[in-house]
Amino acid sequence: LLRQGVIQAEDQDVYVYSFQAMFFGGGYWLTMLALALMMHKLPESIAFFAAFLLLRSSIGGYHAQSQLRCAVLSIASFGLFLLVVHYLLPIWIPTVTIGAMLLATGLTIAYAPIDHDNRAFRQGERQYYRKRSIILLITAWAAVILIHYLSWPKGALCVSLGACQATLALLAAYLKKRREDRKS
Repeated sequence: LLRQGVIQAEDQDVYVYSFQAMFFGGGYWLTMLALALMMHKLPESIAFFAAFLLLRSSIGGYHAQSQLRCAVLSIASFGLFLLVVHYLLPIWIPTVTIGAMLLATGLTIAYAPIDHDNRAFRQGERQYYRKRSIILLITAWAAVILIHYLSWPKGALCVSLGACQATLALLAAYLKKRREDRKS
């Protein structure tokens, strides 16, 4: 692209980063899809990611040092989710579902939202994301109750685990930031 005059030399780093991000992002989602299909857990995975991505967009969370580390951590945590959903005995589903939502609630109330060096909050944004976090958490609770009521307890479990995973990333970011603040 540079030799053909499509991009300028000073923009090359931005394009390289963008292509790397698209490559890792596409690989990430294809890997997640492959894992979900291999485990026959596509609907469960959709429920998990719906809760995870919606909540994570407001509460913030841990950011790995590299795209590769982010992908590895994300795939590993998703793999753990799939194993829990696959092997958890049905008798434990309500207990784990409620426990995950209670943990998500406590972490959200205690720490959400958290900003990141790549995107610090501007004036008023912390309050906005705080309110949004609480609204999305209430929405997750409503989804868990509704999905369970509609006789898909495993789906309710998946929503609760998605919310819990998002808030565990929040906790990790909080602890990382706290450790960095102590060093400085």
